[in-house]
Amino acid sequence: MTKNIVLNAKKRENEEKVSLLKGQGDVPAVVYGPGYDSRSLSLNAIEFEKIYASAGTSTMIGLKIDADEPIQIIIKDVQFNHKNQFVHADFYKIDETKKMTAPISLDFIGESDAVNVKKGILSKNLDFIEVECLPSELVSHIDVNISVLKNIGDSITIKDLDLPEAFSTKNDDNDSVVSVVEPQKEVEPEPTAVEEGEKAEDTSENSAQEKEGDKKEDKK
Repeated sequence: MTKNIVLNAKKRENEEKVSLLKGQGDVPAVVYGPGYDSRSLSLNAIEFEKIYASAGTSTMIGLKIDADEPIQIIIKDVQFNHKNQFVHADFYKIDETKKMTAPISLDFIGESDAVNVKKGILSKNLDFIEVECLPSELVSHIDVNISVLKNIGDSITIKDLDLPEAFSTKNDDNDSVVSVVEPQKEVEPEPTAVEEGEKAEDTSENSAQEKEGDKKEDKK
């Protein structure tokens, strides 16, 4: 849990120019939610990058706007530029008493004998799962230990995951999360009609040369 993480923000007055904020090392943002008047904000880029790396988009954090008491939010969305730098963030103010649905990313850990020893191919079928729970129960990610995959054909499904009891998944229990499949065998392409013709021509030329060589030998 990262509920006690607090992100500091400043209220943007008169819709300060975004270009000016970026020049100051800040990131423009907005916070909104049911029954809450949306606010335009500015964030310190370095501080926000650290908190985003820890919380992701599925963990409740505190948002402290100027001198106000922190409100509980999740990072709803972020936008990047071509240099992978933050250019905007959306925050969603949550009601701590009501359950919510959120995507939780999957973190694949461990090593699989089916891959390392038996040379199978690891096929990741899901990057995240949808869960329903109270905001306070949200986590940044769920570990998926692939060391249980011993043989080609083995798989891990939703029901195999070690999920908190508070989670109610929106995915089907039998959905495959990750599996090990056989490597594809390289198949030599069928020769084309042109290649077949060239091959036949080469064979005919070689045969003619061999016959000519035989005649010369007989004359000797």
